[in-house]
Amino acid sequence: MKSFIFLLIMIFSLDIYAIPSQAEINEYKNKEYQVCENQCYADRESCFAQSRSFARNQAEWQSMDIACFKQRNACSERCKLILSQPY
Repeated sequence: MKSFIFLLIMIFSLDIYAIPSQAEINEYKNKEYQVCENQCYADRESCFAQSRSFARNQAEWQSMDIACFKQRNACSERCKLILSQPY
């Protein structure tokens, strides 16, 4: 009987230990957010490079750059969802 109680206590304590703290969750979410933001930035830079390569005139180039900014802003908004989602 004592060994059974001891086993239950061990299982319960392992279960508690496996639950991450809020600080650990926040740290993980912040890292995930930063990776997402870095990818958005890289995508934006790639978009800018493509707009300069493919644009035939300044008006077309500016229009493509505006599209790059809009794409970047949408990407950034998706990244912000990482921080607001419950874990």
